[in-house]
Amino acid sequence: MDAENVLSHEPINPKALYRSALACYEDGDYESAKARLVKLLKEFPENKIAKERLIRTFRRLREQRTGEYEFLKMRNEVKEWEEKRGKLDCAEYVGPVRVGDAGNKGRGLFATRDVKFGDLLLCSKAFNVCHKEVANTRLAILFNLKARKGQAGTHSQLVRELIQMLYHNPEKAKEFYKLHSGDYERVRGGMVDGLPVVDSYVSELRSKGFQLLMILDTW
Repeated sequence: MDAENVLSHEPINPKALYRSALACYEDGDYESAKARLVKLLKEFPENKIAKERLIRTFRRLREQRTGEYEFLKMRNEVKEWEEKRGKLDCAEYVGPVRVGDAGNKGRGLFATRDVKFGDLLLCSKAFNVCHKEVANTRLAILFNLKARKGQAGTHSQLVRELIQMLYHNPEKAKEFYKLHSGDYERVRGGMVDGLPVVDSYVSELRSKGFQLLMILDTW
């Protein structure tokens, strides 16, 4: 990360500190984001943008720790988007649950204690989202040359964006590949010639009939 390179030479560079904090925030690492923002505000207490971001970071940490969300406010925010592409700003929460072996069913989610009606067990954001309006602005087609079939539309665009995300975020890719994918054995190795390896078969989100991914873009 460029911001981290700058901070290695200039530990209190305000722009680098903020960008580093923002990157941590977007990755869901709110503790690291808080630490960077606190350091920034200690040196530059009048930085309004950093103050606002720190307040938002405290809210995310509260959600992450307690599972308490302003659901009504979130619902109203989504309504205001109408046809626009939006993204809710909230943290993930893991309650009294764990991932465990479910025998021949793969892996499953199990409660770690008795729960009652209305208990929030888990709040997890989508790994990636593709909006119909954006998908319609460019052409993305998945081709299965063996079956001589193709598929276009939102799902094709989602796969395209997902592959780009995995390519540019190797750490996120590690978590993604841990998800159950049946009997399929993923390609081994994470790097080739210094570049990340993306398993497009897994990335097609259970579209197991597709064996070759071809992307056509028109802007």
